[in-house]
Amino acid sequence: MHSNSFDERDDVSTIFSDINSQNDVENDSEDWKAINTKMDVRSFEEATVSTQLTKVDDTEDRKSYFLSDMCMNACSGWVAPTDLVIKVMAFANPTLSVACDFASEEIPLPNTPGFICVGRVMSQTPDSCEIQLNDRVMCILPEAKESHCELYAKLPFNSLMKVQNNIDAWLQIALVLTYLPALQALQSCPFDLKNKKILINGGVGPVCQALVTLARLHGAKKIYVPVQKSNRESVRNLGAKTLGPSHRDWGRNMIGELDIVVDAIGENNFVTSKAVLRKKGHLVCIGCSALDSRSHSKTVIKSIKKKFVELRLQSSTRTTIYGLLLSWEKERESFVQDFEYLSNMLSVGEIKPIAKRVTIENYRSKTAESTTMEGIAICDPFFE
Repeated sequence: MHSNSFDERDDVSTIFSDINSQNDVENDSEDWKAINTKMDVRSFEEATVSTQLTKVDDTEDRKSYFLSDMCMNACSGWVAPTDLVIKVMAFANPTLSVACDFASEEIPLPNTPGFICVGRVMSQTPDSCEIQLNDRVMCILPEAKESHCELYAKLPFNSLMKVQNNIDAWLQIALVLTYLPALQALQSCPFDLKNKKILINGGVGPVCQALVTLARLHGAKKIYVPVQKSNRESVRNLGAKTLGPSHRDWGRNMIGELDIVVDAIGENNFVTSKAVLRKKGHLVCIGCSALDSRSHSKTVIKSIKKKFVELRLQSSTRTTIYGLLLSWEKERESFVQDFEYLSNMLSVGEIKPIAKRVTIENYRSKTAESTTMEGIAICDPFFE
């Protein structure tokens, strides 16, 4: 396993407009007022990002004028030094896409970013800056509301990382939401995967599909996946052996047999998942849908129970609790290296994307729902 990790278009139908400058624009002239009546404004982030997206008339002259004005303002200090204007090529709001089925990972997993986008830099930056005008970048933010980013956004510089141009933008987001947490979860074990027996408890969820694929590619001897009968064929096609969906179906027969358990469900408070490990085996917790209040009625007792379970797991040297957002915030260098590693694997066809690509129309109307098997909906504004 990797040791440290893993058609841009110029059509402009929407532009970014600074929230604080809109009133000035409206007062400039009657022509400005006429244009502003056609604007469709949406807010994007409240705290770390102040973003406003504005629709305008699609005539070529006005598109050129607005784009030129935006770029000039960005270069002259209209955008704060800590922010960059980004032309968005794809985006997702994972925490607004909640789905949970029996015996499967929840969508999204805990500690998943609230907003992810990929786009092209439209702001001028100093020559010494790693990120330059026209570079493609990815932005990852912890929170998002029901507002969303469609074509242009002002985003904090420290939330960006430079990415390659040879992969579709929506696929790069898919990598971050599926294969990256899978790779890093497996890497959190204190040994490699070669000739190891692994159980992945998360059904046909997208991260669990990625876990099966990566475990197979990195030499795992046997891969077991508890799954409902209707999804067994899909799991077998990935190269794993199927088990019954409940811990009662497989726990007793596998006591002390496994090297690694990656658990996204936490049934029986993870007790069975720890019991099936060998003496030096390792448990990786990537979720806890059996305890999570997002998939059940919210009660104080359940919240307290979940907290006690987390504390007990954290006290064990044979257990890792993994979170994607925590990795981005605390281990950025490894995050970037792992993403590049997976990008190369995708480019050469070693892994296949696990994603749900949707149109902007479907995203706006909320008809493109995330699903347990397909994963979080990723919006490509140029997809038809």
